[in-house]
Amino acid sequence: MSKLDASAAIRRAAARLATTNVSSAVVLLVAIVLLVIGSVLAPGFGTPKNLLMVIGLTSFAGIVVLGQGAVMITGGIDLSVPWTFTF
Repeated sequence: MSKLDASAAIRRAAARLATTNVSSAVVLLVAIVLLVIGSVLAPGFGTPKNLLMVIGLTSFAGIVVLGQGAVMITGGIDLSVPWTFTF
């Protein structure tokens, strides 16, 4: 690989990383804005007790998503998880 090819590859990787960071920052910003709007419209929404309850309720979905992602990455597609998760 020549120096020109390596520098082009580095520029492409940097551009891809910048795009990923920007999209992650946008998602985080939208989540914060929604939290602020919810706190203003519903007085008990932004309380630590409610936030812990929301995290507790969504943690099961997060665990299922991590497991399903691991199954798909290893090549074993398991389509029964979404159906089972709905019950």
